[in-house]
Amino acid sequence: MQAVAAELVASGCKLTFNVFSSPVGYAGPLRHDRESLLTTRKAMIALLKQYPEHVLFSIYNAVAHTSEKALHDLYNCSYPRCNPSQDIGLGRSFRQYRTDLNWDRSVACCVPDTDCDDCRHYAAGSAVVTARLYRHVGSLQAFKSWLDYVDTYLAVWVMGYDKGENLCREEIEPPPVVRRR
Repeated sequence: MQAVAAELVASGCKLTFNVFSSPVGYAGPLRHDRESLLTTRKAMIALLKQYPEHVLFSIYNAVAHTSEKALHDLYNCSYPRCNPSQDIGLGRSFRQYRTDLNWDRSVACCVPDTDCDDCRHYAAGSAVVTARLYRHVGSLQAFKSWLDYVDTYLAVWVMGYDKGENLCREEIEPPPVVRRR
């Protein structure tokens, strides 16, 4: 990662990260374990600190996508495959049509065929983490981390949006899941 980042920075480019997420049924050597996730997190944060003007990421992005728990376990995934809710939101409105133009709720996800127990995709986090504002208002550091995540999301996906300076410079754990009654 260091050599690639140095070359991109030397060319005036910006960069961000995506973490491998295992497809359903995959148990091969690319599947992450505690050590590989920690190594990945450290590398992401080191590059973020080394090239803050070029790396579109935050420490909270690194934490969210390299936790031992997958995004669904950390944030309760909003996509229909994991979210049976019929309330307004992604659980009810997201559609992912197959090549035969059918929609199957049991597989509807932002990244098809991903093992939900290992999902760390950037695209999933863009929707799942940012939708959890209410969980991040319990402390100033959690709120700053959430703002950094949203700022990163906007800088990556919105043309012409410039990422600001990260507000939180420490690793904080995602706030616990709030179970609704």
